[in-house]
Amino acid sequence: MDKRESNIDVFKGMAIFFVVLGHIPEVPKDVFNYIYSFHVPLFFFCSGYLMYLSKQNTINFLYIKKLLKKIMLPFYFAYIFSYLVTLFFESDKRNFLFFIEFLKGGLLGSHWMDVNNFPLWFLPLFFVSTLTFKYLTKFSIKIIIGIASICFFISPHAYLFLKNPEENIFWSINVLFPAIFFMSLGYLMKYLNAIDWFDHQLSPFVSLTCGGLGLIIAFVFPSEILYIENYWYLIGAVLAMIFFIWLNKDNQNNIIRYLGKNSMIILVMHKIINYILLEIGFDKFLKSINLTGIIYASSFAVIIIIFSISPLFVHSLTKKIEEKKLSNLSN
Repeated sequence: MDKRESNIDVFKGMAIFFVVLGHIPEVPKDVFNYIYSFHVPLFFFCSGYLMYLSKQNTINFLYIKKLLKKIMLPFYFAYIFSYLVTLFFESDKRNFLFFIEFLKGGLLGSHWMDVNNFPLWFLPLFFVSTLTFKYLTKFSIKIIIGIASICFFISPHAYLFLKNPEENIFWSINVLFPAIFFMSLGYLMKYLNAIDWFDHQLSPFVSLTCGGLGLIIAFVFPSEILYIENYWYLIGAVLAMIFFIWLNKDNQNNIIRYLGKNSMIILVMHKIINYILLEIGFDKFLKSINLTGIIYASSFAVIIIIFSISPLFVHSLTKKIEEKKLSNLSN
């Protein structure tokens, strides 16, 4: 993996930590507002960046099959698992009516899902936006910039255009517009090798200024990508990401990079693990040792992440034990 791809792992690793932290009960409001101002856009940015590096230039059956396996298979696995966990803890939902609602949520996604794992809304939309943007990469950079500009202007209105804000939207498709906008930014950054600019002597001043402005916008115009109400959200997200890229560029922390490489697993598992821990009273334990505020939320987030990726550790340990046995047998 080259330096730039390593940077993307770091960006995704930090972004997934913020996603988990943002879903912790009692996370401070200001922290919540700042996290939600850019964490999902950062994922779309990273996807667009990596899209430029992809050797796959066309959409064909094999590409769609690979994408289904990478995105939709984890979605349905996690959705079914979340349904079973919900039934285990909530006896009132062990009925045919809730089963029908479960099937409806699996088909329609978004707010129809009632299995204590709402972050799964991201995956069907991510599948659609990836296919859409992959198609757009067939065109020139000028056309991509033009479409990104159109998506920027449509984004604050998309939710109102598609449905009344009190109703549901199939696969959260309104998010397609800001998704294409942020993916375009990542794609263009790689096309222009703009990430190298962050080594410039003026980059600290510019990046810190952008970070400060992004923080102010997050507090004054709090929003999130599902419910974009004005252009300030998009502007604030871009400013926050500029600061974030400068702050984390060339970060070689192996733990963060590991989280980035396994962000999909953490994404699909963290909310249901959050739910289980709350059901068994783990939050009460943390409070009993006087953890509060951001310390409480961060500790809870770390525990959830550890549980989310624990199957990977078990698989890795099992593989090493088997390799050692084979090695001993060969000797």
